[in-house]
Amino acid sequence: NEYVSHGTAENFADAVVAQSHRVPVLVDFWAGWCAPCRALAPILDELATRHQGALRVVKVDSDAEPALAAQFGVRSLPTLLLFRDGTAVQQAIGAQPLAALERLIEPYLPRATDGMLAEAQTARARGQLAQALAQLEEAHVLDATDYRVHFALAAIYLELGRIEPARALLALL
Repeated sequence: NEYVSHGTAENFADAVVAQSHRVPVLVDFWAGWCAPCRALAPILDELATRHQGALRVVKVDSDAEPALAAQFGVRSLPTLLLFRDGTAVQQAIGAQPLAALERLIEPYLPRATDGMLAEAQTARARGQLAQALAQLEEAHVLDATDYRVHFALAAIYLELGRIEPARALLALL
């Protein structure tokens, strides 16, 4: 699977830490003798394939890399650590069904609104509130479930003195 790689102490900084600044990286600490680890392997492959590069999976053989496992406090196998922006942000222990893994990673996956939010923040910082408002309203139409858009849009509404639209938007949360 092109979205699954093997992690070692030598490549961990690049394969996990650096990569996690682009997309979430799910690290699977496993061992060959661990039956739940073997059961989890095809589920992780499926998860990585489903997200086609928006998620990376890095498998670390705990027997071959005991120092790496110890560094992250791995005491039970399999242990899954989700890295985002260079930091472990979630953990799961034991074999997990696909649905549970989807729930674990979902808040950290790139969203269609990411670029729009960044553009709106830049416009707002430049004092271009009308441009920021238009960008955020478009983002809200694109993904009405992205709470980040709700907050940014409400802030613009408040800056423009539009209290009722801000209140209505925040009430949706």
